[in-house]
Amino acid sequence: MALFQPQANRYPNELHVPCTKNGDVNCQLLEHQVAINKVLRDIGLEIRADRRQVGGVHMAVSQTPVCDEFFTWWPDTWLKASSMNLAHDMIGSHRCFTALEMYSSTPWPKRVQRALKRVSAVKTLTVYLVHHHGYEARFHEGVFALVSSLTSLEELTFKTARDRHVGSIKHVSGQLQAQSLMHLTTLDVRNVLLESENTLAFFSALIDNRSVTDFAVDWRLLRGSLTVPAKLGSLCLPRRLAILRKLRLTDRVACWDRDLWLRLTEAFAEKATLEELHVKMKMPVEIYTTVSEGFAQVVLQCTNLQRLQLPTSSRESSSKLPEYDDKRWPASLIDALKATHSLRDLYISVAGTGETQLRSLFADVQTNQTLKNVIVWDGLNTYAGSLNIDLLCKLTSMESLGHVVSFGQELFVSNESSLKLVLLSELRSLKFFRLKFRLYYRCTVELLTCCKILCRRGARTIFEVCCVRESEQPDFCDWLAESSELTHVTVAAESHTSADCANMRDRVVAALANNSSIARLRLVEFKLKTAQLNMLCQNAREHRSLSEFVLTPACAISSQNCNGRSEVFRVALLQLQNVVSQNASRMSAAVKFVLGEDSGDGARAIEELRDHPWLPERVRDDAGLTDAEAQKKVKLAVNRVRNLNVHEFLWLTGVVRERRATPLDPDARGLHILEVPLVCWLYIRRYVNIADVASG
Repeated sequence: MALFQPQANRYPNELHVPCTKNGDVNCQLLEHQVAINKVLRDIGLEIRADRRQVGGVHMAVSQTPVCDEFFTWWPDTWLKASSMNLAHDMIGSHRCFTALEMYSSTPWPKRVQRALKRVSAVKTLTVYLVHHHGYEARFHEGVFALVSSLTSLEELTFKTARDRHVGSIKHVSGQLQAQSLMHLTTLDVRNVLLESENTLAFFSALIDNRSVTDFAVDWRLLRGSLTVPAKLGSLCLPRRLAILRKLRLTDRVACWDRDLWLRLTEAFAEKATLEELHVKMKMPVEIYTTVSEGFAQVVLQCTNLQRLQLPTSSRESSSKLPEYDDKRWPASLIDALKATHSLRDLYISVAGTGETQLRSLFADVQTNQTLKNVIVWDGLNTYAGSLNIDLLCKLTSMESLGHVVSFGQELFVSNESSLKLVLLSELRSLKFFRLKFRLYYRCTVELLTCCKILCRRGARTIFEVCCVRESEQPDFCDWLAESSELTHVTVAAESHTSADCANMRDRVVAALANNSSIARLRLVEFKLKTAQLNMLCQNAREHRSLSEFVLTPACAISSQNCNGRSEVFRVALLQLQNVVSQNASRMSAAVKFVLGEDSGDGARAIEELRDHPWLPERVRDDAGLTDAEAQKKVKLAVNRVRNLNVHEFLWLTGVVRERRATPLDPDARGLHILEVPLVCWLYIRRYVNIADVASG
């Protein structure tokens, strides 16, 4: 490949790097990663190593864009930017790219489309959908044309840009051509609303696909049982996808079509290959019992099914919330859940479910040896007049199922709801995956108490921060800085511009920069200062806990809040992201070592991260284990590294190439290190780590 041909708006000459990818030889592009990312950050992109493909390069959406103003650029502005020219030239000249991420509003020129068609190494594409007011087709037609031109893709996913967008989040309309679907193994179109004339062709192309194992789609494409596309999608598609292992259906509106539900459950039950089925949808209470009988057959007939998410019941908005009903779940479903020997994770809704049925379900959990986790994903209510959280507290505590039953639905805690929650003595027995605390003008004693009780390692914790009275700030910020239970934290700043609000946000960032346990940190609509970035960077470097940092700049809502133009700020942000990236790589190596991949990097990472709060969770998620099983595996890996014999130690540190070494000089006098007794060697190991030798 030729060197880059820089455009009119040049980027630094040292970035004119040729592709050196050849077989197992890695490209030298990543050696210039820091300098390249410094340029690409202007348009919200970055490059990094593809962890899923050895030697591959991943061009990704930046987690820390310095500014969000590029969302409002017109195509001509994009094409004149030196950062866009660099992205164009790298894609056009490098065959080492194996994964790409992009915004749907990015105007990729035809020459890039032609280059990507020639590069068969790109197997994974993720499109972040950005909603614009008006001109929808114009902004998105380019990315759909690009997707349709890539015939070698294996994984295609459409996500929402969420906090990095202009306007509200909406489904984006588009078209997907048959040629782009032929070789896919993973397809996620939950956030894409296909044009009506394209829906039939879309389902027809999928039916011809024989390789899809992971499929996610919005239910709206299957609504209207009398239409040809809906019949094709709901009747034929599940049956024709011969090796489908994972299926996810979502919708925000309840589906009243009883026949369609029954048709789908019948099709699901015939899929012997199905391992995961997630139906994140609503159905009216009038048909819930009947349809649930269909899901009972799914549980009984899909002998490979490991994860099942059941839909939730719903009434029309004008009706009252469903009352407790012990006949909502049919006995056939309860019996099926009790009899299954493959199901490990069950996602349920407790909307309208009575105490008798919950007791029955919890009793079945205790008798079923394979069902490890019951996750409540909907139906939880903490508002006044609701009793289900009281009931769940009592049942979970009485049945001693706090280690099995958990809650995937976000629990919203405000000053008002905290008054009720603190009165629940069994609240500590509930395990929540997602928590949201709103600090609006006050942080009451009850709210802070709820923070201390509910927050635990692994829970995704969101704090909505507004102006809080200065007298109440220290208690909250002290807890924020000291809590070892906080590992996954998001702080969303309210858009107030007063000095008191700014002071509150500064205190929160300072507290976060002193917490050594946080593994994932996301700051939304924050105008950070360079000094704050340096504090976060110092914390990440010293404690090596922070493995993910996501920043949504405040200029997403006001250009006056943009401080991304400062060179000092940009350098500090890039430095922080580099440290976080190193921490993430170290964590990835440790997880692989725990799961059986021998490497010096992995063993070294285990020594450094043995007490890291995120390590067991990553092992659990990557291997599909329970918390206890993951903890056990981590403990075994730590003990293995601690008790390495001298041969393994020399091999993992790179001193010798073979795992079983021989003395380098048999005639040498004195005691050779390989002859040191194991007891003495293990004593030496107390003072010598792998990093001490490997880094030397």
